[in-house]
Amino acid sequence: MALPHRNPFPRSRCIPVFLLSGMGSSFMARLPDKIIFEDWLVIIAAICLFLFLLGILFLLQHVRNRARALEAEIARREQVAHELQQRQHEMETLQEITRRISQETDIRQVLASIGDEAIQLLDGSECYLFRLDERELILHIDLARGEHTADTLGLKLKIGEGLTGYAVAHNQPLLVNNAQNDPRAVPIPGTIMQPEEHVIIAPLAFRDRITGAMLVNRHNAAPFNQKNLDLLVGLAQQAATAIEHARLVQELEQHNLMLEHMVTERTAELQRANERLSNLGRLKDEFVSSVSHELRTPITNLKLRQYLLQNTPPDRWPEHLAVAGREIDRLEALVEDLLTLNRLDQDRLSIQCEPVNINTLAEQYGSDRASLAETHNLTLRVLPTPGIPPAYADPNLIGQVLSILLTNAFHYTPAGGTVMLYTQTQEWEHQQWTGFSISDTGPGIPKEEQSHLFERFFRGQVGRNSGRPGTGLGLSIAQAIVTRHQGRIEIVSSGIPGQGTTFIVWLPVNAVTANNDSKAAMHSARP
Repeated sequence: MALPHRNPFPRSRCIPVFLLSGMGSSFMARLPDKIIFEDWLVIIAAICLFLFLLGILFLLQHVRNRARALEAEIARREQVAHELQQRQHEMETLQEITRRISQETDIRQVLASIGDEAIQLLDGSECYLFRLDERELILHIDLARGEHTADTLGLKLKIGEGLTGYAVAHNQPLLVNNAQNDPRAVPIPGTIMQPEEHVIIAPLAFRDRITGAMLVNRHNAAPFNQKNLDLLVGLAQQAATAIEHARLVQELEQHNLMLEHMVTERTAELQRANERLSNLGRLKDEFVSSVSHELRTPITNLKLRQYLLQNTPPDRWPEHLAVAGREIDRLEALVEDLLTLNRLDQDRLSIQCEPVNINTLAEQYGSDRASLAETHNLTLRVLPTPGIPPAYADPNLIGQVLSILLTNAFHYTPAGGTVMLYTQTQEWEHQQWTGFSISDTGPGIPKEEQSHLFERFFRGQVGRNSGRPGTGLGLSIAQAIVTRHQGRIEIVSSGIPGQGTTFIVWLPVNAVTANNDSKAAMHSARP
């Protein structure tokens, strides 16, 4: 009985994987020849299915790889976009700072804005701006922004000292993370010690000239990187430009103010010169008129006496000669007074200052004028103050002032009156002064005339009515001499008849006071 045909590969069994290996060909060679067609179809279908699945696996792997690559590219592009956005923000910030620099002249405000922007852009804790003193080669903290910086202003660093001094000395930016471990670092007084501090420093330079440095730090945060340092360098350039811009603006403003001040001074000087020229012209006219008037009287008298001498008997000649002599004396005195004033005006009068005992000077002139006082039926009293310090003055010129004031007192004090000569001292405006005063019991000087007493050729109503000889130059000469001694001359009078007038002369005690300008030189009232 023939055995039924048996399928060597039952359909319920899976096709072994080795059919696809290198052994598949040898195995197929050993297969029985009597394999029906449908069995081959099954085998081929299985192979195709396997290949399809294998292709799907390859495709899925490729898709996964492409997805990963796309994800990486997206992340990279997002990172680039973020960096570009950050860089754009930094550039906009730098442009805004540049715009503010061009408009702002207050350097403190500009630097404060730069410091705040640096802290914000660099996520820093503190920002310091150092200014270089080129003369002393010292770095000063001019600006400190952030926490715990109030006590750091005024800190000084030598060139090469600390991280900042190192960056300035080598003119290069510096990035130091964990600065507390750097041997070059020095602690800033007034700041809190941090367990971890990161520092970036950029020198401030303008046209290859180091002007300072800018420092930003972080406390217990992420370290700085090169991009942070590059940004700080840009901010430092803006800060250096701001400092130079503000300095130039301030110099320009100061120069403009100086020019305005000089123009104002020159204008005022020109106005004063113009006024002086006008006054000099007026004074010249008044002077010529006054001198002509003063000269006319004695000259007329001299001509008259000459005529009388020629046309009168000889026994009348002594009378006419005496009058002519007095007129000549008046002319001589007038000319001498005019010459003295001219020398004083042109600073050609020699002054030989030395310590002068005012008591001795007063007693000498009092003694010399005693007989003249008796001639006028007057009482002259000299009352020196013991122990007063000597004046630093020219004794001959001060004696001339004393003589002028005594002569005036004798002329305007009625017979039976008293003239008193005092010496005195005082402390005024931290200076020691000594001097003398001359008082009389005459008619006094009206208030409205007192401001004109020292004008040349001025004679008050009392002087004109008295008929006494005079040119009106004595007080002008006295004031000019006292002023040249850096002293002052005062007048005290109520203008009431019988209460008289007091002239007071104050002179400096020492040479330092006399040789310096003094506000008291032209003072006309009692201190």
